[in-house]
Amino acid sequence: MINKRVMKIVEVLLNQETYITIDRISEQLSVSNKTIRNDLQLVDEWLKDNQLQLVKKTGIGVRIDGPHSQKLRILENVRKRNKSVVEHSPAARKTFIGMQLAAYDNCRIYELSEQLYVSRATIHKDLLALSNDMNIYDITLHRKNNNGINIEGKEKNIRNFLLDLMLKDNGYQLFIELVQDEFHPRDGSYVFAGLEATDDEIHDFVACILRSHNPFIESLDFHSIIVILLRIYAAYLRIQENHIIALSEEFIRELDDEPFFREAQELTDRLSNHYHMVIPAVETRYLQLYFLAMQNTQSINESDRQEASELCEQLLSSWSEQLGIAFTEDEDLRKSIFAHLCPSITRFRHGIPNENPLMPQINDLYHHTLEVVKNSIICIEERFHCKVSDDEISYLALHLAAALERMKQPLRTVLVTHGGTAASSVLRQKLIHQINEIDIIAQESFLSIHHCDLSHAELIISIVMKTEIFHIHGMEIILSQTGQDLPEAWNRSARENIFFDPGISGMLFQSADKVKEEYAAFFQDFADTVYKKLVVWSAYMLDHTYADNTVKGIAAFWKITVVHDLSCKVILKTFLFNTAVKFRALFFT
Repeated sequence: MINKRVMKIVEVLLNQETYITIDRISEQLSVSNKTIRNDLQLVDEWLKDNQLQLVKKTGIGVRIDGPHSQKLRILENVRKRNKSVVEHSPAARKTFIGMQLAAYDNCRIYELSEQLYVSRATIHKDLLALSNDMNIYDITLHRKNNNGINIEGKEKNIRNFLLDLMLKDNGYQLFIELVQDEFHPRDGSYVFAGLEATDDEIHDFVACILRSHNPFIESLDFHSIIVILLRIYAAYLRIQENHIIALSEEFIRELDDEPFFREAQELTDRLSNHYHMVIPAVETRYLQLYFLAMQNTQSINESDRQEASELCEQLLSSWSEQLGIAFTEDEDLRKSIFAHLCPSITRFRHGIPNENPLMPQINDLYHHTLEVVKNSIICIEERFHCKVSDDEISYLALHLAAALERMKQPLRTVLVTHGGTAASSVLRQKLIHQINEIDIIAQESFLSIHHCDLSHAELIISIVMKTEIFHIHGMEIILSQTGQDLPEAWNRSARENIFFDPGISGMLFQSADKVKEEYAAFFQDFADTVYKKLVVWSAYMLDHTYADNTVKGIAAFWKITVVHDLSCKVILKTFLFNTAVKFRALFFT
C-alpha cells in the first residue's frame, strides 16, 4: 500500500510538462531532499504498475513519461485520492499514529511529522498520550536511536488494539457503507488513512470475503459481519509484516474437537490465493477461535454451557442483592444472560474483546445500571483471570435494563381537585391521555382525601395548594397550580432526576450543605420514622450534576444508600415489597 506523500509527489510531477528538480519538489512538500530521493524509488515502482515511467536526468531533474491520456487519467485519480487529508485534531492524530505503529514495522518520528504536518515535538506528545491507551492492551512503545519507533506486545493484543483503532476512526462509517453497498461510489480516497487503505483496496478485500459465501459469516448479523471483516483485515495487515499469532500445540489439539475449522480454512485459502501470500496454519486456527467466540448458544459445548449457567446465577444473585429485586426469579432475564454468556466464555478465556456499537448510548441512558453490573463482574474476572471489557459490561447492562423495563406498571393514582365536575373530568381525561405512566383510580377533593382509603394508591396528583396535604406521609405527591402544567412537571421529573423537593422547586439548585441546613428537620423526621435504610431511585437515568450533588449530600448526612437508575414504577414496587418505606416523597410547586 503506497503512502500519501508518494501520491503527492506523483501529483506534483504530473502537473509539470517539463523536468522539475528534487529541491523544488522537497520545497513544495516541506520535506527534506533526502526524503524525496527515497520516495522516488516508490514512485518509480508505482508508475510502472500504471503504465507510466519516471525519467531522471542528472543535473536537470525528473519527469513522468507516457501517453498523455493515461497521465490525465492518473492525475485525476491521484487528485481525488489526495483530497483525503488526515484530520489534524489530537484524537485523529493519535489514531493515525496508532494505526501506523500497529500495521507497519518501520515508523519514524520525522516521517509521521511530515505526514501529519505537525512538529516532531507534537508527535512526541501524541506518542505519550497513545502510550496510555496501549497500556490497556499490555503493549509498550519502544524508541530507537535512529529516531525510529515500534510497539511490542502479544500479537493478539496488538491486533485487538488495531481493531479498536479502526472502530474509532472516522473511516469506520465509510467501511460500513462499502460493506452494505457493493456498488458504493469509489474515488481512490482513503478509508483508514493511518493504514493507507483506499476505498478501492477495502472494496476488493470485502468482496474477496463476502463472495466466498462462507456459511458461518452468512449466519451472522450485520454488526458481527463488520467486526469479523475488520478482525480479518487486521490479521491480513499483520501477516504481511510477518507477525504471526502464537498458539500452543496443546491448545491447537483442543481446537481439533471444536467446530468451524473448515469454514476458517476456506477463508484463509481464499485470501492466500487472492493476495498471493502464505498464511500459516496457525492463523487458520486463530480465525477458528474468532468464530467460536461469536457462535450461537446451540453450538456451545457442554462444559462451556455449564460455566455460563454458573456465571449467570452469580450475576443474577449479585444484581438481586444490590437492587433488592428478585432477578433470580426472572426467567426471561436468565435466558438472555445465559445466551449472551455462552459464546462469551471463549472471549473471556482467550482475551478476545466484544465490540458494542451501542456503548455510548448505553453509557448515557443506563449509567448506574452499568455501575451495578461492574460491581458484579468480579465472578467472571476471578474465574478466567481476565479484565472484562467495557463493551462486554455494557451488553450485560442492556439485558438488565430490559428486565427493569419489563417490570414497569402504571402508577395507581389519586387525583385531588377543587371540585367542579366538568373541569375535573376534563383534567382527568387530559392526564390519562398525556401521562401514560399513570392509572387514575380515584378523584377526591382536598377535604375527602384525608378520609379515603389510600392503601392501593401509589401517587397523589393535586391541583389544590393546601399545605395540609403534605402531611400524608409515605405517599408520592405532585402539586400543581392549575393542572395545565402537570404533563410538563411529570416530564421534568423524568428528565431532571428530581429526588426531594418539599415545597420549593429551587431546592435542587442549592448546595448540599444548604439543603442539609434548611431541611434538616424535614429529613430528620423521615430518618427517625421510616428512612432507616432508604434506597432512593430516580425516575429515569439521566445524570445532572445539581441533582447528584444534592442526593450525595443528603446520603452522606443521613447515611442513606443511593442507587438511582430505575423508573419510578419499579421504585414504588421495590419500596412496597422490599423496604420499610412504601413510597418516596416528591413535591412540585
